[in-house]
Amino acid sequence: MEFTKRANKISLSIDDLEYNYKLGLPIEIFCIKKMKTVAFGRIEAFSKHGVIVNQTIYSNKDYLFFGLTKNKIKFHLQ
Repeated sequence: MEFTKRANKISLSIDDLEYNYKLGLPIEIFCIKKMKTVAFGRIEAFSKHGVIVNQTIYSNKDYLFFGLTKNKIKFHLQ
């Protein structure tokens, strides 16, 4: 069995972060400076400035957030 890394990810908007938070879905936090994933987990709190995951604050200036978007969820439900 061969695993391939998914390269086409979509960064989450504030609305998507809120949706993931309400559903309790995990998100991936990607550091722009280090160019690697630094955290993965459920959103504990969020604002327009960033999120808290695993008791750590991540600013949206230094990090990208990946997860399920509303559009993807609607697509799967059809």
